[in-house]
Amino acid sequence: MYNRFMRFFLKSFEDSDFMLQQRARVLFVIVISSTIALVAFSIFFIVRDQRDPGIILPFVAAIVLILGALFFLKKGHFSFYAHFLLVVALVAIWMVNFFESGPLVQRIDSIILVLAVLTMTPLVFIRKGGGIILYFALNMVLLLVYSIYIQITFNLENSITREFMLDNILAFSLTGVFCYSIFSIYKRSLEKAQKAEEEIQAQYEELAATSEELEAMNDELIKAHNDIMISNQKINEERDRLATTLRSIGDGVITLTSEGNIETMNRAAEDILCRSSGDCREKHINEVFKIVSTRAEQALDDPIEKVLCEGEQVEMEGDVILMCCDGTRKMISAIATPLYDSLNRINGAVIAFRDITERKKMEDEVLKASKIESLGVFAGGIAHDFNNLLTAILGSVSIVRLDMEEKNRNREFLLDAERACLRAKDLTQQLLTFSKGGAPIKTMASLKNLIKDTTAFVLSGSSVQCVYDIDEHLWNAEVDRGQISQVVHNMILNARQSMIGGGTIRVVAVNAVIDEESSIPLLPGHYIRVSISDSGDGIRSDIMNKIFEPFFTTKMEGNGLGLAVTASIIKNHNGHIAVLSAPGEGATFEFYLPASMEKVMEEKEILTTSSFDGVRILLMDDDEIVLRVAEHMLQRLGCEVQTSRDGSKAIELYRGSIESGPRFKVVIMDLTVPGAMGGKDAMVELKKLDPDIRAIVSSGYANDPVMARFHEYGFCGYVIKPYKIEELGRAILKALT
Repeated sequence: MYNRFMRFFLKSFEDSDFMLQQRARVLFVIVISSTIALVAFSIFFIVRDQRDPGIILPFVAAIVLILGALFFLKKGHFSFYAHFLLVVALVAIWMVNFFESGPLVQRIDSIILVLAVLTMTPLVFIRKGGGIILYFALNMVLLLVYSIYIQITFNLENSITREFMLDNILAFSLTGVFCYSIFSIYKRSLEKAQKAEEEIQAQYEELAATSEELEAMNDELIKAHNDIMISNQKINEERDRLATTLRSIGDGVITLTSEGNIETMNRAAEDILCRSSGDCREKHINEVFKIVSTRAEQALDDPIEKVLCEGEQVEMEGDVILMCCDGTRKMISAIATPLYDSLNRINGAVIAFRDITERKKMEDEVLKASKIESLGVFAGGIAHDFNNLLTAILGSVSIVRLDMEEKNRNREFLLDAERACLRAKDLTQQLLTFSKGGAPIKTMASLKNLIKDTTAFVLSGSSVQCVYDIDEHLWNAEVDRGQISQVVHNMILNARQSMIGGGTIRVVAVNAVIDEESSIPLLPGHYIRVSISDSGDGIRSDIMNKIFEPFFTTKMEGNGLGLAVTASIIKNHNGHIAVLSAPGEGATFEFYLPASMEKVMEEKEILTTSSFDGVRILLMDDDEIVLRVAEHMLQRLGCEVQTSRDGSKAIELYRGSIESGPRFKVVIMDLTVPGAMGGKDAMVELKKLDPDIRAIVSSGYANDPVMARFHEYGFCGYVIKPYKIEELGRAILKALT
């Protein structure tokens, strides 16, 4: 409780220096002790002598004033409080001396209290010694007055009073010297303590300033650290983003040092180079990135040296081949760019490149398709007129041959002329195969006899033998017989020409079922697989991917269309063709054709003389020579013929036959008539006149879709120019039945 009471009054000194706090605590203890002592003396004097108010009054006044002094202590006014307390104590003591009515000895003893109180002056005047002298001088004056007062009151002799005064002056002087000495010692100690405190305070302030500076530096370091962490995080994020980007792009990227050594490479670069980044790191770029020109695979000038030494950006496009470590060659396009440091010095390079092998192949395919399309346009342009001429020649030769006796030696020349016309027809058909609408004219056929007949024809008169391995139950196929015969013809001819000194060709034809797991790029289903193998020199690997290109040939007498036509025919039949070969081991060509379970209809034998006596035929063709030759061929077959030069005239003639008779049994119309109505448009009008009309479409432009899907346009048959009299008779027979 006492400590709580003291903290209450000394709270204002909590932030003061240590010495002032101690002095305040001492004075507080003196005040409390003095108050308790005064209260006890007052009670004692009241109990002992109730009639002496002179004793009680100073004590009561002192108690009140001392307690009042605590107010100044509570407010923190230490100096004022100390002076006030000292004054109250001295005044109270002198009042007691002056107002006391006791004997002389009692009154003189009270002077000792003055001396005791004066010892408090060092606590009051801790900074200035003049205050002590002032207090002692004032009390000596009061002592002189008090001595005179005592002498008068007690009628003392002067000698006694003088002795009393001298003793007390001596006591006051000694007390003053003693107090001043205490003050001096205390002051020096205090000054040293204060100086030490000031030094400590200065050191503390210096430490505080240093601490603040350190804290500021620490804050800056923390901020710098945070900035670095943020920057590192951004760098890491950017690095991750860049790494992800490099991994995801399809272009290969390689970074190099200023010496040309590999630093990093992305996954695309690994895939293109067929090497891992760990295997390539720190190796020189020329050890890994080996490039040559497509022109005879000559080495190129080192582009990386140009980039690193001259600081130029180098682009490589078109004729650059990358030599991979696994032996593969890839066409690439690349760009090499120098990297610069902050001082604009070259400190490395970056190479970005991509594999354009497939793109080049695609471009070559587009170019090939463009060539084929141009060839088709050209072929389509000449086919009509050329086949008309062949029709006139072949038809005339056929008629003359039929009228000639079997033993006539000139008959062989006519047969040679027919064969030459048919060869010219085949050549035209090869050109037409490339045109846009060259759909095959399909009929159900047995490939067994077709393969054997075509092979025997090609190998006749040569030293090459053929071994057949054909399934007895080989499925049939819906094909264009002429085109498939051309396929077999081209393959057998190539095989024969590859074996100059003779040899053996093996022909295999079997049934095959393709399922979804098959590696062959065909729809699942039933197919016929035909393979033709030879024992010749084989095909070089560098030309393997060119053999199906139009106009590509390694033969002096070749035209470069055989295998190109073959591939186009197989494709138009929804089949697949492939080749397996190695130099010195021969070659095997293999093709697949969709099979059919339908049976082949047997064709009836067509007589070449008077086979259709009395059958009225309406013949329409724009070419006068073809019209005249075809008319003679029909008359040779026994037909009654009426001709027309265009579709409009044919419609009028057919309408007249319906109205006045006799009606035409068969109509044969040319598909294309320049500048007039052709067979397709005329057929629409004729169907309106007679829905049951029997019509045959004729054309030398076999790539027209009408020829392949003649039933969709109302025709019941077709005949392709140039044609022999036997082919024309067979078409008429099919139309009549």
